[in-house]
Amino acid sequence: MQPLHRWFLPIVSSAYRLGMEAKICEEDRGTTSARPYGENREWSLIWHGQAPPKVKTFAWKLARNGLATRVNMARRKMITEGTCPICGRGEEDTYHALITYPQSRDLWQCMREVWDLSSTNKIKRVGTDWLLPLLDAIDDNKSLKVVMILWRV
Repeated sequence: MQPLHRWFLPIVSSAYRLGMEAKICEEDRGTTSARPYGENREWSLIWHGQAPPKVKTFAWKLARNGLATRVNMARRKMITEGTCPICGRGEEDTYHALITYPQSRDLWQCMREVWDLSSTNKIKRVGTDWLLPLLDAIDDNKSLKVVMILWRV
């Protein structure tokens, strides 16, 4: 006969996972690092797209404002200021680094000559949350291209 804990442990861990899922649903947190898909269509734009896994992970970090930009490092007290050290035109947040930085704008312009993409002027800066609304506003083909360009930048 097996000891009691050998068959009881899987039941307890399954019940714990079930309870945590119910708690997350009750609190309406939807998406976490453990549940990146959540109930949000915008997250599925990242995770169910055709991009390679490393690009999806990058896009998820970008959407969660988790990239190592100077603004994020200054907020975490790793450096003293968040100004872009290359262009000095403003704070180096994700929007600056991937959209408005001069070399980034040049890459976007070159890619618009090859792919049917809107101008980066149409990408609205809404605090740190600008990627998911952008992906939600365009079709799947364009969103794949946008995420690939962002990853390349």
